[in-house]
Amino acid sequence: MVLVEQGSKRTLAASQLTLCQTPAPCKGEPFNLEGNGSHEVWLAPRSNKDGKAVSTLSPGKYDGAVTLSSSDKPGGESVNVTVHVTSWCWQVTGFVLIVIGVGAAWFFTTFLRHRLGRDQMRLTAMVLRGSVDKIARTLGALKPAVNAPEIEARLDKLEVALSDQSLQSQGLPPPSPLPWSGTNALTNADTFKKHIEAQMSWINALQAIVNDGIVRLVKRRQGFEALAAVLTALQFTSFDNALQALDQLAISPAAPDATALSALIDRQLDAFEAAIAPPAAPGARGVGAAQRARARSPEETLRMRIALDSLLAWGFIGAVTSLAGGYILVLSNTGFGTALDLAGCFLWGVGLPTGTLLASTTTSSIATTFNVTR
Repeated sequence: MVLVEQGSKRTLAASQLTLCQTPAPCKGEPFNLEGNGSHEVWLAPRSNKDGKAVSTLSPGKYDGAVTLSSSDKPGGESVNVTVHVTSWCWQVTGFVLIVIGVGAAWFFTTFLRHRLGRDQMRLTAMVLRGSVDKIARTLGALKPAVNAPEIEARLDKLEVALSDQSLQSQGLPPPSPLPWSGTNALTNADTFKKHIEAQMSWINALQAIVNDGIVRLVKRRQGFEALAAVLTALQFTSFDNALQALDQLAISPAAPDATALSALIDRQLDAFEAAIAPPAAPGARGVGAAQRARARSPEETLRMRIALDSLLAWGFIGAVTSLAGGYILVLSNTGFGTALDLAGCFLWGVGLPTGTLLASTTTSSIATTFNVTR
């Protein structure tokens, strides 16, 4: 008896198998068959006295010839046979590799690409949030402290507008990719761009109001007070009026034009310069703004539902893909368990061709499968 596994070319030793009258493993004891008739016999693993197989057969598909002899024909007759060897352990391993392959393909081709695109969109918003924080720090570091409630309220609005929750309502993709691509992807990108540009216009305006207006106004006052001079009531009123006028520039619905804003700032600074007079009794003013409580987004429940629906859809797709691969590669292969079989399961999971089609695969075709530009 010579049986050879087609993939690895290893042989199945004759001592590992024996002829039995039933499909169950037997001890290899002789048995009698009636003459002048056909009989069905089974090639099964040799077992010990407890009925357990003597040795474990390596999985695979073995082809070869078995020579059967009898008292009527001592020379025997060769019969071509195919032996399929597998076990539930190897089949479970194949299913697991398919699931791992499906998960790996989703992670690298869907999740990472989605996260990279989302992070690139969030990067601009993070830079703008840094600018908002810098404006707030500049305003808070002024001595004496200034009261600019409208500017602080505008900074609060910018922080909210640049948060991930607000950005998602303006076209930023959710943290997890959706199972189905929306038809309004370009519209969302355009909406997101317009939203970012609007916040950027306000940040540029606030930088001009604070750095070119309020900071210069406070430094001009500090210059007089450093000379042991104090502001008169009229001068303080002029300072306070200029500060309030600069603060009111942040109240308009849209960011003011840069040229018009520069002229308004210069007008307030000129008004204070004109009001400067010899030292008089100082005044004291300046109240810090309280932190505004942030209300939770009313869209939070909807976002959670979208995330849950996405998880269910991806889970369904992954389960169906895994079951299909298990049926095609594992259950349909009665000799499943070779290294090639296990590798084929993983390749199926990640979406690459298996079997003879794998020979025609190139690095370019693999990159195309994962939608990666080389």
